[in-house]
Amino acid sequence: PELMRSPEGRSALAELHRLRKQGVLGKSRTGTLTAPSPGTERVFRVLDLTTCSGPAGCQYMSETFTLVVSESRFNIWVANTDLATNGGKLVASDWDEFSQALGSSTPAASWNPSMGIIDINETVFGPPSDIDGNGRLDVLVHDIKDQYDPQNGVGLFTAGYFSPADLTNGNNADIIHLDTYPSIYDANGNRRSSDFILQTLAHEYQHLIFAVQHGSFDLTFIDEGLAEWAEVVNGYTPRTISY
Repeated sequence: PELMRSPEGRSALAELHRLRKQGVLGKSRTGTLTAPSPGTERVFRVLDLTTCSGPAGCQYMSETFTLVVSESRFNIWVANTDLATNGGKLVASDWDEFSQALGSSTPAASWNPSMGIIDINETVFGPPSDIDGNGRLDVLVHDIKDQYDPQNGVGLFTAGYFSPADLTNGNNADIIHLDTYPSIYDANGNRRSSDFILQTLAHEYQHLIFAVQHGSFDLTFIDEGLAEWAEVVNGYTPRTISY
């Protein structure tokens, strides 16, 4: 919600809805651009959440990613520093699991286990944007820079986020960010249950859909409630609500 209310977030959503009113953008995917091939590198702007300061928003960093999966509805990009081939922890089985959950199947308790998160969320909550015309959701997997510092008693971390600013801030894409450390593995390299990061993906994708469909900054409690519901309809165990 803070990212939606930031000046850059507000500006991006206003621009998206202005383009829609002018007929420049449709309300769902067009898929008119050809996606790059796996192995392609691209520099994205990612948030440094340690710099966020109220209305002033957050600063950005540039990070290089490699495209590891390109499907008809989504791309998965992994930060080069997180690839096992570069000394990181992520391997092909990780993005294969992301790909399966996004595109083909969800847990037995989901609304439809033979559907992936993208189809379930879009059926239940509505269509997403397609700001870049490629018809794909871009999932960026990287170590989100936040305040996490367990050695000094800071155990809170950001498992993922959607920032509307990504629609127009130079990334110009429909993006969900997923965290690697400690959301996928801990300091010793031990893996967390993959359900945690996959339910985060379902949660954040609802935020993207809600933002581009409604663009309201006064409906935070509805947006968060629907994002929690997205986890449930995709078959993941509901988290404990503390707010």
